Amino acid sequence: FKAVEESIGFHDLNSKINDQMRLWFVEEGQRGVKKLEESGEDVSENVDFAGLCHQLGSMLKDLGELNEALEYYEKALVIRQKVLGDDHPQTASTFSNMATVFMDQGDYAKALEYYKKALMIYQKVYGDDHSDTATALNNMANVFQKQVDYMMALEYYYKALEIQKNVLGDDH
Repeated sequence: FKAVEESIGFHDLNSKINDQMRLWFVEEGQRGVKKLEESGEDVSENVDFAGLCHQLGSMLKDLGELNEALEYYEKALVIRQKVLGDDHPQTASTFSNMATVFMDQGDYAKALEYYKKALMIYQKVYGDDHSDTATALNNMANVFQKQVDYMMALEYYYKALEIQKNVLGDDH
């Protein structure tokens, strides 16, 4: 133990192991997706396949592979819209995650467009007083802040805060 702590340290070692595990999971997931797509099996309405693609998109986003993440999110989105509909929370989740990628790429207009789509779904499904609605507003505020539009950012942060206070209470 002493040799590990004196060389790399347990925290850094754990981090490197986790990174390698994530990479392995992504590679295995990509192989699985490719195998399914090449098998001739119709996955165009398979929500489990959509979930796999969504998860791969998230993992690739975390690894900084933004374009590849968008490809998997797009696959998930097409299926979720087709099977679950345009007003389903899972569809909103995919819109939101795609928006995060667009924001990371610096495409703030597209990020706002996709966060707005997610927000509209959450408002329709859950109403204005729900934590997912607040999260969507908060995400939009983050984009406005990146655009140095501090007045809009404050407006959206304030809306999100009010909802969270209504949902969770003042003492949370």
